[in-house]
Amino acid sequence: MIFLRFIFIFLLLFIIFFIVVYAIYHYIFCISKKRRPNYKLIPNNQIYTNCKKVLSKSIQEIDSTPSETFQITSFDGYKLFSHFYTLSNSTSDSPIFVFLHGYHGSYFWDGYGTFELCKKLGFRILMIDERNHGESKGNITFGIKERKDCKQWINFIIEKFGPETQIILSGVSMGAASVLMACELELPQNVKCIISDCGYTTPIEIIKKTVKEMKLPIGPIMSLINFSAKVFGKFDLKSASPLEAVKKNKIPTIFIHGKKDFVVPTEMGKELFENAIAEKKLVLFENASHANNALTDFELYEKEVVAFISKYVKNVLN
Repeated sequence: MIFLRFIFIFLLLFIIFFIVVYAIYHYIFCISKKRRPNYKLIPNNQIYTNCKKVLSKSIQEIDSTPSETFQITSFDGYKLFSHFYTLSNSTSDSPIFVFLHGYHGSYFWDGYGTFELCKKLGFRILMIDERNHGESKGNITFGIKERKDCKQWINFIIEKFGPETQIILSGVSMGAASVLMACELELPQNVKCIISDCGYTTPIEIIKKTVKEMKLPIGPIMSLINFSAKVFGKFDLKSASPLEAVKKNKIPTIFIHGKKDFVVPTEMGKELFENAIAEKKLVLFENASHANNALTDFELYEKEVVAFISKYVKNVLN
């Protein structure tokens, strides 16, 4: 009788443990349809407090610009979507920006700088819905699996638009982490340069920062989070990082970060820059917080990015 009671208690605790682990996984790595925002509306977020007018106008413009929707199947079987923009001054041989947005974000919010830049330069844009965002399926992995999705989209572009297509990788926050980590996957020579906007050093460190801010015990919570990722997401948060990627990447990279970034600390952007071995540049925006560098000072954003990419991409200023 005592043995049966022990078995019952053990099973009950085991079930409770896995419910807790799954709840943690679902909260961090999944966005249910109920939690998914309307990406055409500006979030009620401190990030956008000082740039709502600019962002509102940009969202309307992006939404009213004709685009073509593309779909691929990820290496692990999920349907992924992107939106391709051929702007009015683009040509069939114009370079293509591949843009990846941030965690719980959207290209409608994070893609302002890329969209405005491409309008002026006559470039084409592939705006990607990252896993579990927009129309794409799958769950968030903080760049671990998204890096492989990024490579798939690059191969898709080359196959569709030709082997001479010039590609610029651009990402904001988690998108920046994803494009940096993608560089470990032997990208084709079509990728000429990278724009890393407010990227973090490692998935572990950016999650740990949030756990610390919530005043939770870091060690036990981080162990549960990574365990949940392994069990339910089939990935290890420690398996890849932007910090390790930049130590190997040889694709020219411009690192952009706001000095008032309260989500991804500016020091992370500096650390990525300092460890990068490729041709590189670091640009810090005095008054920008997280993911709003271009929104805060587009003149500086345009000046620095154009000057950088013009070294590696043909006919930038034509």
